[in-house]
Amino acid sequence: MPGLRHQPLIFLLVWVKPLQVPGDHLSWRSQQEPRVVMEKSEFTVMGKTMEQITVFYGAFLIVWAVLVSLIGQSESWTSLIPALFGLPIGVMGFMTIRMPEKTKLFMHIAVTLGLIVCLGGLDFLRGFASEGGPFSNPWAGLSKLVMAVTGAGYVFLCVKSFIFARKMREGAAAD
Repeated sequence: MPGLRHQPLIFLLVWVKPLQVPGDHLSWRSQQEPRVVMEKSEFTVMGKTMEQITVFYGAFLIVWAVLVSLIGQSESWTSLIPALFGLPIGVMGFMTIRMPEKTKLFMHIAVTLGLIVCLGGLDFLRGFASEGGPFSNPWAGLSKLVMAVTGAGYVFLCVKSFIFARKMREGAAAD
């Protein structure tokens, strides 16, 4: 619909009931015209805002690093690398919640750190060239894979939320 291109995301509800046509039981018609039920003004994923997801993701990276270090009985500080990124990511999410006027700044810092997490996790691919494979050190390989996958997912969600915010600003400017 050309008129809705710059409008906020909306959910439509259409009541449908069967059309009574002899011999044709597969036809449907709308009982009412579509009507707006809810207007979405903030990007959410499973009911959580990106600020909340950012705090959760930072905490997840910290907990993951500690668990991998303890379970894998690692004596190397490199097993704590996810926590080194998780802490600032979580802080950026918390700062965004505390200072919403600086959301754009803090979330851009957080997504940059998330991209670094993803790129660091891609070191997992280097393991395919080694003799022992990517899981020659199982906990290190798993940790890299988790960083790559979760980092990519986090960056994807952040980009989607940035696009949503831009469309919301454009829609507000057009009104």
